[in-house]
Amino acid sequence: MARLLLRSNFRGFFATQFRMLSDQVNEIRKGIGNGSKINQPFLSLSLLRQKEQLYALRKYHEEEIDHSKKEIECLQREIACHKGNIKKLKHDD
Repeated sequence: MARLLLRSNFRGFFATQFRMLSDQVNEIRKGIGNGSKINQPFLSLSLLRQKEQLYALRKYHEEEIDHSKKEIECLQREIACHKGNIKKLKHDD
């Protein structure tokens, strides 16, 4: 009988503690996303850095694409030149 009372007291105690802990965690979570004045400058700074990084990445990829296009054009000219040389060799035979 004593064990039964002890178990129920422990269960009640732990259940109460878990509920209190859960309430505290929920309060902390509510405070995190409220956009306090302290976090606003850091948030705007990180967004600015992110935009700058995206701009730099976009610019880098555009430059790479332009370079690849120029390389393709150069190789196409070389192919045309070699085709012309092949035609000349066939004509000479």
